[in-house]
Amino acid sequence: MKNILNRGKQALYIFTILIILLSSVVGIKKYLEILFTMDNNDEKQLGYYELRIFVSESMVLSLTFLLGAEIIETIINPSIRALAGVTLAFALRLVITFVIDRDINLLNEEKKDIETELVD
Repeated sequence: MKNILNRGKQALYIFTILIILLSSVVGIKKYLEILFTMDNNDEKQLGYYELRIFVSESMVLSLTFLLGAEIIETIINPSIRALAGVTLAFALRLVITFVIDRDINLLNEEKKDIETELVD
């Protein structure tokens, strides 16, 4: 049973790293597309908002996998140190999720304003 949990924990760590790497590559690609292919400043601003939302959501997703791995670690090796790791990961995810969620809501409002200006 411990072996299965260890493999699950390792898989979650790998997913965390893959999400961060892939979202970084996609984010850089989108940034370069926005920078070099869009001429209209409003369209560029809209693209930047969409990019920030994408990166923010990717960070939250990677933190979710990281928290899952930390929980499995606590199950495998119950100790004060493991519990502290889970508590720290949970607190970090909670704070970052709160900040990112607020940022995403603000970005979506600003994005709607720009979309409205583009239509008019």
